Amino acid sequence: MTTAGVEPADEPLVIDVLRDQLAAGGAFPLWLLSECLPIPHPLRASLADTPSPQVVRVDRPAPDTLDVWFEHPTAGWRLLVIITARIATPLTRAQHDAVRARGQAAKEGQLASGYLAVILGPRRFVRDSGNAHRFTQRVTTESLADWLRERAATIESGNAGPNEPPHNAAELRSIAARLREGAEHQVRVAADSARAAAERVWGDYDALLQPYKAHLRVEKRPPTPGSDVLFTLSPLRRVEHLPVIQLRHAIREHRAALDVLGLGESAPQVAARLRDDIPMDLFIDLSPRALTLWLRLPPLDLRSPLAQQAGDLRHAFGALWRLKNWYLSTLDRWAAWRGLASPQSSGDLPRE
Repeated sequence: MTTAGVEPADEPLVIDVLRDQLAAGGAFPLWLLSECLPIPHPLRASLADTPSPQVVRVDRPAPDTLDVWFEHPTAGWRLLVIITARIATPLTRAQHDAVRARGQAAKEGQLASGYLAVILGPRRFVRDSGNAHRFTQRVTTESLADWLRERAATIESGNAGPNEPPHNAAELRSIAARLREGAEHQVRVAADSARAAAERVWGDYDALLQPYKAHLRVEKRPPTPGSDVLFTLSPLRRVEHLPVIQLRHAIREHRAALDVLGLGESAPQVAARLRDDIPMDLFIDLSPRALTLWLRLPPLDLRSPLAQQAGDLRHAFGALWRLKNWYLSTLDRWAAWRGLASPQSSGDLPRE
């Protein structure tokens, strides 16, 4: 039970509610379609049609997933709405991609003329979850709870249909409370747990970094472990035409990286020249924003204590320190590498 005395909500509960309300019919199917259609969307105009779009099929391929097939009785279109329920469980990009693949397969197989990939969860979750924005539409459990409460009020006022049992009003209000207060409680618990886990990871990280503090100082790190940690890199002396440098521990990519920023269109030329001069185990990548020199690192398992992976983490710090030292030892050569040391800079890069 939550602190408010409301039972916690989970993903199967959300799907149960959707399935039961769709089976009951009434105004709910059209309300659900309205919530799932983005604004603007060409099919929104059909919500006011008479006759209106109808639910012709409902499948539950997984405990947290509902496939709802809508069909327009006269316009001839059939829309597959794939609804994935989430309360606080992390949402991965692979899960989103799998949903889109299923929708695309239904479209290519002519089972549907189109599809929507919808995530349904608490407002805080669908707003803050890193992969929720990839879905076509985000629907909140709060809006679903509001609909159930309005339905309960209709039953209590006596304006519901003759086949609506009076006790349904109390049941709907109870479910609405679980979808609102119960789901919000789950989000808070998950957030507190994630925060505590992050503090443990960063505590281990800082403890193992301590012997390197004179050479590596953290400039910025993500709230959630797994992304990139940036380190300050202050050259011992200034050199004309020195590029902007960023030292980075790319945890997800298993790399110690040195980003060379601001090279613009000259980056491919600089990379070609650098390949003749860098150590063999130092790799080069080009991106629109940077030229990156990097060393391969052993992978870290952030689900296990970093103290148990001390050797691998020290390897990472040693690689970052090596990149920093390599850069500082080559300051005088960057002008030539960038093609700025002679009038030939507009053509081929000069060689020393």
